[in-house]
Amino acid sequence: MKQLMSLILVIFSLAMTACKEQHSETGASIQATLDHLKIALNEHDFEEIEPLIAVDFAFNGYDGEMGRMIMSQIVAQYPQKTSAINITDVKLEGSNYVVTAEFVSRDETVLKEVILTSDYKIERAQIVEIAMGGHEPAQKSHTIPFYSSPEDNIPSKMVADFELAGRLITVEAEVEGVRGTYIVDSGAVTFMLNSRYFPGLEDRAKPMDHGAQGVNGSLEGIRVVDANNFIWQDTELASISALLYDLSHLEEKTGVEIKGLIGAEFLKRYVVEYDYSKQEITLYSNASNSFTQDEMSHVVDIEMLDNMPVFGIEIGKKKLRVALDCGAEEAMLFKKWDEPLSPYYKYLGTTGLSGADKVESINKQVKLDAYKVGDVTYKKQDFIFADLTYNHSIEIDGLLGYEFLSQHKTTVDYEKGKIYISS
Repeated sequence: MKQLMSLILVIFSLAMTACKEQHSETGASIQATLDHLKIALNEHDFEEIEPLIAVDFAFNGYDGEMGRMIMSQIVAQYPQKTSAINITDVKLEGSNYVVTAEFVSRDETVLKEVILTSDYKIERAQIVEIAMGGHEPAQKSHTIPFYSSPEDNIPSKMVADFELAGRLITVEAEVEGVRGTYIVDSGAVTFMLNSRYFPGLEDRAKPMDHGAQGVNGSLEGIRVVDANNFIWQDTELASISALLYDLSHLEEKTGVEIKGLIGAEFLKRYVVEYDYSKQEITLYSNASNSFTQDEMSHVVDIEMLDNMPVFGIEIGKKKLRVALDCGAEEAMLFKKWDEPLSPYYKYLGTTGLSGADKVESINKQVKLDAYKVGDVTYKKQDFIFADLTYNHSIEIDGLLGYEFLSQHKTTVDYEKGKIYISS
């Protein structure tokens, strides 16, 4: 009996030791991430912390490209030197660590909350408070209120020609009398206007102010503005809310003067049909129920996360989840799928890829034998294995755009959660 008790005590002691070591390792890993955050804030260097930003990162409900842009601007303009970020409490919620930490500066010590994933990447970083020009964060929902202004003209169906700038859909449109080329980009959160062509909006634009725990000032670069008179062919809106931002990097890339982007906030109010063979995009108003499904089309269920439809694809015996973004010029998969999918592709070489931060990364390019979306098979398409965390915040395995949409006439019904593929 004594021997049994001794054995139990030894096992208990070993378990306690292992538990302490595990907690010690977790604490060290969390502190390492916080130390990188401190360096990034002090040196105003987003690249320092960017590898530790989680795939599903969001700031105050703003996720996707917008969330990352906000975080990069906070890092770039953080006004205080932080001498230390010290852990005071860690709680495990699901697989995430909710970390309360002291941000120590010369003038004050303030408690702030940072949420980390199980691999110690930053999912949320409540280090400042922001307000975006009175706008609420986008909600994850199929139901989107339609425009209510009596001055708006919303045709039940609009067929518009488009041109390709590289692989980007461009159309002729107008905002505030500024007529020219606008990119249709379902991966963009909302309208975005190129600040170079809208000097008249400067006085009306509102900075994304933030201020909390002694942090003052405003985010520079991205601003929010209410603009008048959006006209795209038969569609006329009396006013729109847009982001004002310098898009010169897109102009340099495409060789085209880009006046702005038409994003998801607008597109999700329609059933959107892409026909690359005719170079036409057709918008069916949700309010009119004018869209009629082709009886021969294949139907794929989608889930709306952030601003993009997410659906399943099959590659060999592997099942993945991908997002659809008509502004994605390349089909992409997370680097983690490189080895598991190696039996199903041919290596082509490497290629450059520019993210939202305008920094080009070099990535592996392959030609996939085939993949299936529902009952439709797509063969011999090029993919890039890339780290998508720079741009897309949702839990996905990849991103489809031009390569996918250009193969068949494809219709996206955001409200009903369906994609129709005419093959």
